[in-house]
Amino acid sequence: MVAVADVRREVAASCATKFGIPKAYTEHGPILGDPGIDAVLICSSTDTHVQIIEQAAEAGKDFFSSLS
Repeated sequence: MVAVADVRREVAASCATKFGIPKAYTEHGPILGDPGIDAVLICSSTDTHVQIIEQAAEAGKDFFSSLS
């Protein structure tokens, strides 16, 4: 994993530190915009999955979600 996002900055930072993830964000946009990232794992609240899936597909990313 190279990046993690959570709307709560402290959660993203804690996760990044705990698992040695180099980048932490408070929104998923930078992850979808990063050409070095090929795939995303969507672990957000269920009501946000469709929107993020659509955005990931538009960004050309492979994605994994409980809705996939």
